[in-house]
Amino acid sequence: MITSSKPLNSRTSKTAKELEAALHKALQAHPECEGIRVLKLTPLENSHGIANWDAEFSTPPGTVISADHKRVLIGVKQAVQKHFDLAGSD
Repeated sequence: MITSSKPLNSRTSKTAKELEAALHKALQAHPECEGIRVLKLTPLENSHGIANWDAEFSTPPGTVISADHKRVLIGVKQAVQKHFDLAGSD
């Protein structure tokens, strides 16, 4: 049996700039989301094990966000949230 002192759900803490960079990099894997940027990160209080931050995205003027785009944005955000917490928001 292998034991570890690191909790299974532990996430690495990142600064807001590092999280924005991680989200931007994840978005680059989806060409259909070209031009979409991180607008802001918001710390969440009492997240109870769920990510301690949320992200809002901005689009270029005149861009229409389809349901498929929304699914990609939510998936990208959740994938990054799964691995990283916002530093200093505890």
